Amino acid sequence: MVRRRILVLEDDAHVQDNIRRALRHHDVHCASSVVAGTELGSRLDPEVVICDYNLADGTGREALRALRERGVSAPVLLISGNITPDDWIEWAAALSDDFLPKPFSSAQLRIKVQHLLALDATAREAARQYAELAAVAERDAREAEAANLLLGRLLQRGNFDPATVRISQVRAGRFGGDTVLGAQVGDRYRWLVGDVSGHTLSSALVTIPLSMLFYGGCTEGKSLVEHVASMNEQLGMLLPVSMFCAAVVLELDRTRGTLSVWNGGAPDVVIRSTDGAMRRIPSTDPMLAVMRGAPFTPAIVTCDVATGDRVFAFTDGLIDLTTDADTVLGVEATCAVIGRGPGSDAFDRIGDLWRNHGNADHEPDDMTLVEVLV
Repeated sequence: MVRRRILVLEDDAHVQDNIRRALRHHDVHCASSVVAGTELGSRLDPEVVICDYNLADGTGREALRALRERGVSAPVLLISGNITPDDWIEWAAALSDDFLPKPFSSAQLRIKVQHLLALDATAREAARQYAELAAVAERDAREAEAANLLLGRLLQRGNFDPATVRISQVRAGRFGGDTVLGAQVGDRYRWLVGDVSGHTLSSALVTIPLSMLFYGGCTEGKSLVEHVASMNEQLGMLLPVSMFCAAVVLELDRTRGTLSVWNGGAPDVVIRSTDGAMRRIPSTDPMLAVMRGAPFTPAIVTCDVATGDRVFAFTDGLIDLTTDADTVLGVEATCAVIGRGPGSDAFDRIGDLWRNHGNADHEPDDMTLVEVLV
């Protein structure tokens, strides 16, 4: 039998001796007063406390409160011939775990103590497991913070003029699979809004090669068709077959007044003109890394734009939001918000949409919104 630490607070020496004999297979430590018992309990870290109500300098009620204040959390067996049912309801049940009225037999005491020892062992094991889980969670949180910091720095190469580009992103978990990239290509501005499948660490890691492929193609001055085709080919060779990236790649030529868009599996790109007219450019191709090992010529849509027009691109985390009525918002509702009211406020109105209409009962997804002012 494993010897366990038992603290006995009892002012009757005869009762102390009886308890020692009954629990002779354990390490029994006795004190007869509140002060002595509190000091002994603080040093001992007992696994069970046996406490009489009447002590030399006070009551068991005072002793148990003092032990709890000192951090002693062991289960308590209250022994007394004076505890009434009203006492149990009023205070004893809050300070102790079980009660054994005096006089009691050795067998009764051993049964009670064995039960409380099992209770203490369970509590200590639960505390140990909780501490381990807390340590793992803390370590994971630090690693996630460091990883996100690194990812953020890697992706901060983008050219985002605050006067013409607004970005809002919400991650569903510790890591996000959404990304926004932007760069000048000669006198044109090219940007990408991507949504890698999932929102795990592996999803976030895909944004690194995607960023390298995007900025590399911009630096090389590739045409939009060449650029998209190259990203699709390279990601297709890199990613496992279960992963892909929904994306839109847009190129704005302010000099010529044109906007060219490639949409691969992403929600409609929305253009709001200065006169309030709305145009939508839906997906025309599969997502990046879906077409593997086969000829792929991206379908580019080009349209005229004018100074003051606003171009909106977003990931499906927004349109897949469910309301409290359990209905999906969808592209139509999002477009209605963009078209309602002043164009200068549309970005903020969409932000209010996802802040105010999300349903916590449904699993969230990463959400990204980008507005570019022509």
